[in-house]
Amino acid sequence: MERQADSIIYLDHAATSWPKPPEVIEAVREALLHDTANPGRGSHRMAVRASRILFEARKQLGQLFRIANPNDIAFMLNTTMALNVAIKGFVKPGDHVVATAVEHNSVRRPLEYLKQSIGVRVSYIEPDADGEQLAAQVEDALRPDTSLVIVNHSSNLLGSIMPVEQIGALTRKRGIALLVDAAQSAGVLPIDVEAMGIDMLAFPGHKGLLGPQGTGGLYIRPDFEVAPLMHGGTGSQSETPEQPSIRPDRYEAGTPNTPGLAGLAAGVRHVLHESVEKFIIENGR
Repeated sequence: MERQADSIIYLDHAATSWPKPPEVIEAVREALLHDTANPGRGSHRMAVRASRILFEARKQLGQLFRIANPNDIAFMLNTTMALNVAIKGFVKPGDHVVATAVEHNSVRRPLEYLKQSIGVRVSYIEPDADGEQLAAQVEDALRPDTSLVIVNHSSNLLGSIMPVEQIGALTRKRGIALLVDAAQSAGVLPIDVEAMGIDMLAFPGHKGLLGPQGTGGLYIRPDFEVAPLMHGGTGSQSETPEQPSIRPDRYEAGTPNTPGLAGLAAGVRHVLHESVEKFIIENGR
């Protein structure tokens, strides 16, 4: 029996947005029907079309987040995977990390793992309810060996919006990396990685970007070296035993979720046309 969507009152958008725009569903369907080949692994027509789907999704995300080079965006399965790549690939033994006490487990658990496995030291800040004092609290917590600050843009527990731009100005001045968890803000709040001083941005495709589950990504500033979490098949430098050095291939081992990313591209297009303050009043930012 077909379920009636209009009989559901859905209030779980912070976990996964629903219903998806019709164009997202259609993009997934079209990719499954016509473009389900391995992008970057062949030169036949379907593989080329699949590669274009990934490029289009990266380009749309670059517009939304004001990222100069879309190849600095690596696709991931979700924000959790993106945060794991960023944290485990950037933090080194003996480093000090500053994070808030209201971070998601996708931040807390990798940090606790690194504390136990390689001796990373972590300072957790207790922000006030609205986050207004967070920049000052971060500054007080910094040490000479601090390599990374992690903050969620908007808390899924408190609903508060954190002062990312203030924290970014502080970390840039000190030469410390800033990783932002945009799980609740991507596609909802304006994000400009350069203006806000964001060095790494982890985001989901299935929440505010209106895409399918199993999609998301990680932006990594071009001059940053982050070790890949996974090693394996790519469409480039196949003659070498090492993971490719070029982006985004360095972080995208294995066959990607092309139909899901087709849906993500459609979701981001919808966001760019219909929200995030009407794409900052029709691109005037």
